Amino acid sequence: MDKPVKQGTSKPHKQKRAIGRPSDPSRVVGRDALITAACELLKTMPPNEVSGVKIARLCGADPSLIRYYFQDRLGLLIATAEKLTTEFNPDLAVHAAGQSSQDQFRARMGMLLELDAENPFFHRLMLEELLVSDQRPALDLLENLAKRGLAAYRAIFDRGIEHGELVDMNMEMLFVTIVGICQSFDSAHRLYELATGHELPRKTFLEQYKQFIGDFLLFGAASRAAK
Repeated sequence: MDKPVKQGTSKPHKQKRAIGRPSDPSRVVGRDALITAACELLKTMPPNEVSGVKIARLCGADPSLIRYYFQDRLGLLIATAEKLTTEFNPDLAVHAAGQSSQDQFRARMGMLLELDAENPFFHRLMLEELLVSDQRPALDLLENLAKRGLAAYRAIFDRGIEHGELVDMNMEMLFVTIVGICQSFDSAHRLYELATGHELPRKTFLEQYKQFIGDFLLFGAASRAAK
């Protein structure tokens, strides 16, 4: 004799959880929260100390979300670098509008210096994590930033040469020189204090350093008569 078929005994379909997404809904935060946490940590510690666990802990997230959103820690660091540089660029447009070529040059260099002053480990992130990576997204980001930066300085100098404000020079060398100067802000500040024997507030040194570097790169160390 056949057994009666029981009605309503089939198990409801359980939706498959995405790989990396935590099972606890209370620990699910958005992608931007993880990026913001990484930015905050990079203000106080070098990139090699910024772990996925520390980032997740700062924003109260499950560490598995890093895999869910970014695949791995490097993916998160790339997104962090993109956020920092994206926030940096709109400010440049504001500072450069309606200015002379020399003022535009000072504004662009000064904003990069401020970016490094506010994010002391920004360039270490670029050099120690992204530049040494064999991952195409990391190298693509750096290549794009370098080409955009170089093109911006070239445009400023082309206009300056046309108006008799600036002289022609090796733009590639100028670009990497500016990057090198800006990334050494913290060590320059400390060395200045040791050399002079007295402390100088960080913001005061930043303004003096911007003025000096601008003067030095625009006018050099030779006397006007010698030129």
